[in-house]
Formats: sequence, C-alpha cells, structure tokens
Amino acid sequence: MRIRRHLFGLSFVLAIGGLAVAAPRPTAAFDYVANGGFEDGIVPWSASPTVAFDTVDASVVQPRERSSSARIAVSGSSDFLIRQTSWAGTPAGSYHFSAWVRITSQSTVVYAEVSERGTLNTITITAPGRPDTWVLLAGDIDVTGFTDVIITIGGHGASGDVIYVDDVRFDGGLP
Repeated sequence: MRIRRHLFGLSFVLAIGGLAVAAPRPTAAFDYVANGGFEDGIVPWSASPTVAFDTVDASVVQPRERSSSARIAVSGSSDFLIRQTSWAGTPAGSYHFSAWVRITSQSTVVYAEVSERGTLNTITITAPGRPDTWVLLAGDIDVTGFTDVIITIGGHGASGDVIYVDDVRFDGGLP
C-alpha cells in the first residue's frame, strides 16, 4: 500500500514536470539584443572601420529612450554599418525587429537588416530620409531553427554625415 502511494506521488510529480518542460517559453527582445539602448557604451556592437562610432547623451541629441544613443559619424568611405550577432542562439519562431534612427543629412540612406547566420533568410528595411527626426525601422522575420541572428544597421552617406541609433529590439516568441 505504501509503495503504491509513493509510486502514485512520483507519477504525479513526473507528469507535472513534463508539462512544465513541454510548455512553450516566450522570448523577449532584450534576451537577443544586448545593449540595444546604448546605455552601456557601444559594447557588444561592432562597426565598419571607416566610421567613428560612440555614444552620446541628451546634450548632443535627445535620445529616443532613456539617456543615451549611438552616434555613427561617416568619414572617408561613404558606406557605414554597425552590427551585433546573438551568439547565444535564437529559438525558431516569429520575431519583430525594431530600431530608431535619426539622420542629419537628406542624402543619407539608412537600412536595417536582420538575418539568420548561414541562410538566405533576411529582412531589409529602408528608412525614409527625414533629417533631424527619429524614424522607426521595423519588420518581421520567421527564424526557421535554433540559430544566431545578425542585426545590421547600415547605409550610405557623405563624409561628415551623422547617424544616430537607439532602442534596437528583437521581440518575439515561439509560434
């Protein structure tokens, strides 16, 4: 009798534990974009070698969120980009990407690209040229398998152009 009670109790615990493991777990933007608000400087972002890349506070430009934003100053070559890879991997599912950008010259072209490492699965969003205004770049992507996701913000401008970036997110969950 006692053995049956223990077996019943153990079966119940295992069944509840199995449900907890099988339940989908939501994923969130800040799990996959480190320092998307640039509050901790520019780490872990990387930039093309032909730009000056740093962070600024509200005394330079009013950030989109919190107290800092990234600044990309174009010099030499007119192409620029900043990039971050989610080295921890991203589970398969539907995701929403968003980033705010601000340009200082009408001739600057800015785009955002989100892609799965090693596949052709990519979304590219181009920003309208509106100087001195925060513009939202946003789009959706279905990640097909557990993989690293690469987020790139880049474009083309003249030497001396400045681009600000803030509030970069990668939101989503399991389907």
